[in-house]
This record gives sequence, structure tokens and C-alpha cells, in this order.
Amino acid sequence: MKNIIISLVFLYIFFQPNIAAAKTKVIAGPDVYSSTVERVRSAAKNSSIPYTLILSNLIRDKLHLNGSRDNLILLPNNLPEKSVNLIVWLHGCNGFSKRTFSKRILSQAKMLYENGSSFIFAVPELPWSANTSTKCKRLGRAFRRPGELNEYILNVKKTVDSMAGKADRSYRVVIIGHSGGGSAIRALSLSGDLCSSKAAAVVWSDASYGSWFSSFLGGCVKEGFEGEIHVVARKGDKPYRAALSALSKRSTKDMKLKLFPRFMKRRSWTHSRIGDRILSIVDVIPPGC
Repeated sequence: MKNIIISLVFLYIFFQPNIAAAKTKVIAGPDVYSSTVERVRSAAKNSSIPYTLILSNLIRDKLHLNGSRDNLILLPNNLPEKSVNLIVWLHGCNGFSKRTFSKRILSQAKMLYENGSSFIFAVPELPWSANTSTKCKRLGRAFRRPGELNEYILNVKKTVDSMAGKADRSYRVVIIGHSGGGSAIRALSLSGDLCSSKAAAVVWSDASYGSWFSSFLGGCVKEGFEGEIHVVARKGDKPYRAALSALSKRSTKDMKLKLFPRFMKRRSWTHSRIGDRILSIVDVIPPGC
């Protein structure tokens, strides 16, 4: 995770965003995978929100086509100095793709921006990304080490300070895992990081496959998690059945958690559509917040 802040001085000096321009810009560190840069730039072509997409190197990975995974931060050109929502997006199988950037991040960022919300997106490339040889394998092999999430968030804040200037900002952390990203949410509970990060909300975006959600409830959250837990799933599908099974257990009912399950109609919602619109389904970033 330390590599995320490499070349920040380079980025700051040579690629400072023009805050007067109402257009989405892209800046990238020298070691970022070229195909990822191209995809992000392509996705940003149709975006006009006054934000900057910052790409930097994240962590070595021998199964990645570039030998290391990357990180994406969507940062407002006029960042408030007091409080901001930090949305950590955990992508699914074959993610960190052009679709991730255009449909999942920029499209929903546009909605939040039009609602007057103050927010930053942080998107770590995970071991099951489109740029690896394990596009739907190594699920759950991210954020397993205690302290890893908090270290990641700290480095994101350092990037923000480097680009937008230091300020006494408070960060309201929201963690969203879509599809295979649910395996990372599970890992965060088992490592204890979800609770120590004091996240305001965690969102399962059609992501509660197999035993992931049940194991998540057996992690640090069972000791008391003050944030909201939103579970969204398409009726009849595997995440829906697994979530129902976990939620029906007596031990779950006795945990006194802020649980908000929402099950979507099959005829109206697909798996992809849930991921594309999850922030309009769950009320975790209120308008103007």
C-alpha cells in the first residue's frame, strides 16, 4: 500500500488540476498500467463534472499484467476544507475496467454532484481485476491483514492533502462492495478493520455470495458496529438466498446492528444495474451532505 503515495510530488507539480475548468480531468503517475490510463481517459471523455481522476501505483502483484496493481481517486477540484464523504469502492470480478470507471464511478459521481453532495471516490484495484490473470479468482485475498484498510485510507488522505492542500477535514467513510467485492467486505470484518475504521456505512451491492455475509456477521461487527449495514440483492439470485439465510438466524437478530436489507424485483433489476445505481438505491450519501 505504500506505493500509493509514490510520485505525489511529481503529480502535484506537473499535473495540478485547473479548478476553473468544469471538465473531468485525468492525471496518472509514471508507473500506472497504460491500459488502465487509456480506459480511464476514455471513460472521462463524456464526463463534465469538475473533478480530477488521479491514478497511482498501489501494490506489487506478480499476477498483474503490469506487475503491480493501481489505485484510482476521484477528487473534486474545489474540495471543502471541513467534511467530505470518502467512498471506498470494492469492485467485482473482472472489474477496474472501463465499465467500472464509466458506469459505476463517474455516472454515480455525476448524480451525487448534482445532488450537492461532497465526496471522494477511492477505488483500489483488487486481485480479481480485469488486468490480472485471476479475473474471478483470489476472491477475498484483499484487506485481510489487520490495519491494511486504515493504512489505505491514510494514504488516500495524504494524496488528497498533496493535491488539494492540507486542511483539518473530517472524513465520513462509506464502503461499498459490488459482486465479488463482497469478499473484501467479509475480510474487513474478520480482520477488524471495518470496525476500527469507524465507517459510517457498509453496502453489500448484490455481493452476499455463499458464506461471505454470514462470515462478515461473525467478524468484528458482532462485537458492536455502529455504522449502517445495507444489504441489496436481486430476488431469487444466490446473494439474495444467502442473505436471507444469514438474516434469519437468531444470533443475527440479537446483535442490535443497524441492518437495512433491500431486495430488488427481478423484472426491474439486473445484477449489473444494481451496481450501476447502488448509490440511488441506498441512502448513504444524503443530498447536500
